[in-house]
Amino acid sequence: MTKNRQRGPRLAFGLLTALALTAAACGSDDGASTSDSGAGKGTETAASSGGAEAGEKIVVSLSTDVNLLEQHLFRTTGSYAVTRALYQPFLDQEYVEEDGVLIGTKKVAPSAMLESYEVSDDGTGTFVIAKDAKFANGDPITAADAVYMLKRSIEAPDSYIPLLLPFIAIATADAFTVVDERTFTIKPDKATPLFERFMTFQVFGPLQQSLAEANATADDPFAFAYFSTKANASGPYTLTSWDQAAGQIVLDPNPGWPGDLANNGIIIRNVPDAAQRALLLQNGDLDVAAGLPPRLLNELRSDSNVKVHTAPSTRINYIALNAGVEPKLADKKVRQAISYAVPYQALIDNVMYGFASPAGTLITSNMETYDAEGAGVYSTDMDKAKQLMEQ
Repeated sequence: MTKNRQRGPRLAFGLLTALALTAAACGSDDGASTSDSGAGKGTETAASSGGAEAGEKIVVSLSTDVNLLEQHLFRTTGSYAVTRALYQPFLDQEYVEEDGVLIGTKKVAPSAMLESYEVSDDGTGTFVIAKDAKFANGDPITAADAVYMLKRSIEAPDSYIPLLLPFIAIATADAFTVVDERTFTIKPDKATPLFERFMTFQVFGPLQQSLAEANATADDPFAFAYFSTKANASGPYTLTSWDQAAGQIVLDPNPGWPGDLANNGIIIRNVPDAAQRALLLQNGDLDVAAGLPPRLLNELRSDSNVKVHTAPSTRINYIALNAGVEPKLADKKVRQAISYAVPYQALIDNVMYGFASPAGTLITSNMETYDAEGAGVYSTDMDKAKQLMEQ
């Protein structure tokens, strides 16, 4: 790989964290997480150039290594990024351009693989696949492939998708039906407001039924082992190579993808150390570097070749206190005192380097269901904290 490829300023992304420090009467693991369509503020970071020149691939280092490509198994954050490039869901977020970067919105639109779709009053979704939508091997994507993937997602014993489907009132594979070669329906038990949003999740990208069945075994009837390391892509990119020992994946444009791409492919390199990722970014060896902590993002702000760009997520950082371990925490006033003693703004400024905002409540200020009336109960007030502790 050529060092110091000068292709314009590299752009650093920081997803802002909603910072909630709450005193609770029971224990909890850290609940920070991101979702397929998150719209709050979180800690994931990335950096990117202004775009690859013709014939070049974008060089990326993700926040984690890629451990598998099976879309219906839990996997690393890096793996989710790769499978999203390989498997296109039926619907997609609408995107808006902000300073040269596409940012997902809360609106939903049909993806390039669909000719049309509609959702009836009873919640039934009818999807028509585009005539020119093809898998990477050139075979057409059919309604049977789409329904096979959907039924597989709920019937496969190792799949985690059944944990999600109750949110859209789907309990069994009977919800999925092939109508004709290019048309299929999804009929939930009732209409739900989340249905279209859920159909943007990458886990609902079509999988070729004939390939899955050809690689199934008695112990692995849905070919999870095969698709953990291989892919016949239905999305914009195809898997060209994956050198797991070297930690490098090459993705090329999928010739069967009916949509447009603004680059000639992607090279994904595993660089475990965040400081090394930042250095490679500054040297021009990387166009995108994910998982950079706030301290490094803050340093990159002063590099004229790197532009820091923030984008939303729903991630929360919080403190949970366990009264079962420390009996004093059973006293509500102790918990309130701690809540008043937390230096909220100092944490945002000096620990997160400004890449955070107040969460307000556990339903963060950047989520659609946020209730501002419940926010702002606690702010840093040492006098109140002392008074409560004295009581």
